[in-house]
Amino acid sequence: MGQNLTARYSRESYDDGRFQLHLQPDGNLVLYTVTMPTGDATRRAYWATGTMTNNSQLVFNENGYIYVTHSNRRVYNLTTNAAGSSQDFYHMARIDYDGVFKQYRCEKSKPCGLKWSLVKRFPEDICSAILTEVGRGACGYNSICVEVNEEPECLCPENYSYLNESAKNQGCRPNFELPSCRLNGWESNLDLVEFNEYPSTNWPLDDYDLQIGSGVDLFTCKQLCLNDCFCTVAIHNGNSCWKKKYPLSNGRREPNIGNGTALVKVPKVNVTQLYLESLRQNNKDQSTTVLIVSVLLGSSVFINIVMTIGICIAIYFWYHNSVAFGMEDQEEALMDWVYACYCKKTLDKLVENDEDARNDMKKLERLVMVAIWCIQEDASLRPTMKKVTQMLEGVVDVSVPPRPSIYCSTT
Repeated sequence: MGQNLTARYSRESYDDGRFQLHLQPDGNLVLYTVTMPTGDATRRAYWATGTMTNNSQLVFNENGYIYVTHSNRRVYNLTTNAAGSSQDFYHMARIDYDGVFKQYRCEKSKPCGLKWSLVKRFPEDICSAILTEVGRGACGYNSICVEVNEEPECLCPENYSYLNESAKNQGCRPNFELPSCRLNGWESNLDLVEFNEYPSTNWPLDDYDLQIGSGVDLFTCKQLCLNDCFCTVAIHNGNSCWKKKYPLSNGRREPNIGNGTALVKVPKVNVTQLYLESLRQNNKDQSTTVLIVSVLLGSSVFINIVMTIGICIAIYFWYHNSVAFGMEDQEEALMDWVYACYCKKTLDKLVENDEDARNDMKKLERLVMVAIWCIQEDASLRPTMKKVTQMLEGVVDVSVPPRPSIYCSTT
């Protein structure tokens, strides 16, 4: 009594994690979360035996039985059947990094290694078990806990990434600036906002507003969140629309929550508008240009033909606009810089913050070559959409493009 079993931090790390199995002084065997990094217990159990007796013990015997005793009498059986005799099996019980107390066994006649088979787990569904007003749930903030093959899996919504790839239950962070209700924030321009839909998904207890009525359908719920700069996620269910705030906690996907759909607000990659607006703010700031091109040529855009054509159109119109406004110094023109990077084999400057793009420089070079062909001043040199598609897919070779500037030779 009064002692703990502590989960490890992650699958690879044996540092203390944020889950504990505890036999309380009152005899109740509980699972609870601890606050990190202090390690203090929240004392809000997400699973318990309810055995309120003095002088209790948690017993794990050699035949694989696990039970709570009081005065040498069993008062709660965690296992109903023996996991096998100690002559034939090795037995193991532990609280895993995901917060589930599990019992395993392995046949002695076979090498164990990583082939321990699961006998029992407590609770059966960790995703639904942890629900607290204060705390991050089973999988951390902004994540979604999903049961896959009877094991919990922590997923990040689209446009989010793990805080720690090696400890995915530590939560997710957005790959964009959070909505702030600023006049120049992306959420203020409704044309730059879109929603990713997740059925049977919810982040309970993060609501700050509720709209309910017979006219509140899925489309209306989306519009309500779209027009509210504070809204980051909306949950639609029936005639109700709950608005959520960051950070999102207790995330889970459950088929039994009804027809609820999570609407996650994210910035839309609107290439032309995003690009031209950034140039209007500071069309001489090369660092801004590097950032914009990195976004446009990043992993999410890298394989998207539509985005590629958008890049071509954006560069094309910006270039002639720059001439119209008297920017005759070709070294300040974006296309000259891109073309120079292409000629000097320094395309990595375009994607200096995008590791995915830097890992496939051949694909990046092909995309840039196609973009240069698209904005040739001589319309007869520009490829058709069919040929652009073929060049991007690698079906047709991309020949060396001439310099697109009308003020320079095409050597």
